[in-house]
Amino acid sequence: MTVSGDFNTANGPLTVSVKKIVTSKTINVVYVDENGKNLGGGDYIVDPDGDGIANYSELTLPVGYELITTGDFFVENGASYTITLRAITTEEETKAATLNVKVVDYDSREVLSAETFTSADKGQADQTYTFVYGEDYQVNIPKGYKLIKDVEPADITVNYGSTMTAEFYVTKDEGTGNTGSTEEGNKEDSSKTDGVDTGVATALSASMDGVAASGIGILGLLRKKRNKK
Repeated sequence: MTVSGDFNTANGPLTVSVKKIVTSKTINVVYVDENGKNLGGGDYIVDPDGDGIANYSELTLPVGYELITTGDFFVENGASYTITLRAITTEEETKAATLNVKVVDYDSREVLSAETFTSADKGQADQTYTFVYGEDYQVNIPKGYKLIKDVEPADITVNYGSTMTAEFYVTKDEGTGNTGSTEEGNKEDSSKTDGVDTGVATALSASMDGVAASGIGILGLLRKKRNKK
């Protein structure tokens, strides 16, 4: 009531003015991050029951941040409070890396075998996994074939969440003896120029042409065998 004391009831109806009792408190809040950077803030009405205690859940936080301290805290009307927040981090989805291995007849381009290998663990898209030959993947050569002369599979690096296809070229295994064919010998000699195996270069070039033509990630991943003493 805005008026108190006695009053006369003989004068007829009486109009009484009342004023709402304010129990909540208005406080000023300044938000900062863990490095002390100002994140904004403002005035907030808290403590609706007037007991001098507010809860952090009564505050509206900046987007992308969360409370470090939670629960109740004491408040005074008109006071200012600095509250430290922590940035919300979302863990990026992790995926495995995949390697498709194909064994291809170098002469006919027929796919003789195909296998799929998956990385032992998972990672984010900007990270890579290395498939180690002999440990993470194998190249199974069909009976009667051999890899192109003087080449062997190499370790292959693939981004997590991605798939790469590696083609390994083989030729028919005619045995290790001399065939007695001069023409065959000339072909073998002519495939090398200044120590470079042009047969291998051709296989790699053909594979890269396949990338441009089809848009499929196909790599001719072959490397020279190390010279053994």
